[in-house]
Amino acid sequence: MAISTSPINQYTSGTSTSVQNPSITVPSIGNTLIALVSSGTGTISLTSITQTGVNWHYVIHETSSNGQDLELWYGIVVGPTVLGGLTTVWSGSPGAWFWNITEWSGIMTTSSPVDGSGGLSGTSLNPAVPPFSTSYANDLVIAACNCGQTETANPNNFTPLTQVGKSGYYWMQGDYYVPAPSGPQGSGETWTIGTSNQWVSVGAGFQIQPPFTSNWGTIVRRGNY
Repeated sequence: MAISTSPINQYTSGTSTSVQNPSITVPSIGNTLIALVSSGTGTISLTSITQTGVNWHYVIHETSSNGQDLELWYGIVVGPTVLGGLTTVWSGSPGAWFWNITEWSGIMTTSSPVDGSGGLSGTSLNPAVPPFSTSYANDLVIAACNCGQTETANPNNFTPLTQVGKSGYYWMQGDYYVPAPSGPQGSGETWTIGTSNQWVSVGAGFQIQPPFTSNWGTIVRRGNY
């Protein structure tokens, strides 16, 4: 099954809306969900996500001294029954929750698909994609920035997802890059904001599902197995 070149589905908590436990479109078995989540309190972190028919895993998070927490998780849709509601457990009570959850086909599901990750924080006009390295070509690379104002431009090689947030809290901008080359990611890639601000960013690569192989050569995967 080839990797999708854009999200099959995208859930966002929108603007001016805080959602602790999102409810998304029911995903298809064999696909992968990738969640970007921002909270309004950097000392509070997400400790678990549960969803019927989906196995969720933590990848990375980044915090800042001014109270930001940005996290990246992925979920493998295994079934046999799949529901759209997510239940989350946090280490405390954040000031707000903002989500962007995308569904993708073609990501490795037989073992961990994570192919490198990184986090970064700083104060500037140009929040940067965190530098990290991937080992495999054609990965899906996901990156996100969180800061106290809206992001007005996106990294050159990335396609923007829907921005979420709320005035008085934070704004989160997610982006994706597929198919990405192997090697260093994020070099020189930045977002743009209106004035210098403290920010955090996270990023990770997700390996595509390899084709089946046998004594007769490569067998292309067809459908969900």
